[in-house]
Amino acid sequence: MPPTIRIIAEPGRYYTSAAFTLACNVIARRTVEDRDTGVKSYMLYLNDGVYGNFSSIMFDHQHPVPQILRTKRRPDAFDYKHYSASSESLMDSG
Repeated sequence: MPPTIRIIAEPGRYYTSAAFTLACNVIARRTVEDRDTGVKSYMLYLNDGVYGNFSSIMFDHQHPVPQILRTKRRPDAFDYKHYSASSESLMDSG
């Protein structure tokens, strides 16, 4: 632990873990093709954004890393750009 961090807790009562898990829905998907290379990628639109649960991106300079919950990364997988309901770019996966 860095010497600049000081932890105050009752004896035997200090635990660390992720603060929470946030799940949101993909409400739309758009296919985008690079004009120069012809490579296809997708834009995903989420039902939450920087004016909701992702406000830490703007105010706390956080960089959330998305995780797909139902599948593992496959060799034929695509990279996605995530957008919120009000069209802000949130994060990249891949």
